[in-house]
Amino acid sequence: MKYLTLLCLALLFAQCARHREVQEMFTEADSTGTAKMLLAETALMDSPVHQTSGKAEVYGVGSQQQELRLVDFRTDAGPDLKVYLATDTKASAYVSLGDLKGTSGNFSYTLPASFDYETYPYVLIWCEDFSVLFGSGELMAAP
Repeated sequence: MKYLTLLCLALLFAQCARHREVQEMFTEADSTGTAKMLLAETALMDSPVHQTSGKAEVYGVGSQQQELRLVDFRTDAGPDLKVYLATDTKASAYVSLGDLKGTSGNFSYTLPASFDYETYPYVLIWCEDFSVLFGSGELMAAP
């Protein structure tokens, strides 16, 4: 009976340690020590005529804001490229995060804390001049 109790305690401890490791994988801190928690993510895909790749991730930053990150991002060059969070890939309804900061690299965009990525689940790289989609991905809640 003593061995069974020790075995149960060891399994319980191992499970708690594993849970903490998983939480740490999705939580980080910025330079000010503010915790950032991964909320949603997506792989970015090509449009029918333009190549785009990388990941888009939404992080909660403390209790005051959220952040969209483009990670290992690449897309074709084009005029007037913007980053949108939209209801669909046609940009029927969207929130513009502003100019695309570059066609290759890692970039961050600040979102308000109240932003609802479930209402605007599509990340779009959009050419405003010609109303053309360069790439997109649909955000899903992080595991």
